[in-house]
Amino acid sequence: AVRKARTPAEARQALALLDRPGVNVCEDDILFNTVLDACIRRRDSDHLRKVLNAYDRSHLQPSVHTYGLLIKASSQLKLASRCNELFREMVEQRGLQPNDITFSCML
Repeated sequence: AVRKARTPAEARQALALLDRPGVNVCEDDILFNTVLDACIRRRDSDHLRKVLNAYDRSHLQPSVHTYGLLIKASSQLKLASRCNELFREMVEQRGLQPNDITFSCML
């Protein structure tokens, strides 16, 4: 719904569903990536912060793709130190190999 929204109001209405009690965007990798990508595309800083806070409280084990989105979201929020922390976590703690997209998100 967010991607198909024709107006900012329609997008806000779709993203408002995430604010309902019991909705856990970190429950599923695909849902998390979709929500994160939608917030990034919409430059929705408020929801980006909420999604990143939910990630911090979750036990989600991100893929390289998800790390790229997390880094991109943190960059959009001007959280340079968080970008570095996420990159180090991905490489040093999780032992994942960054790809071209992840590297470009770090620039």
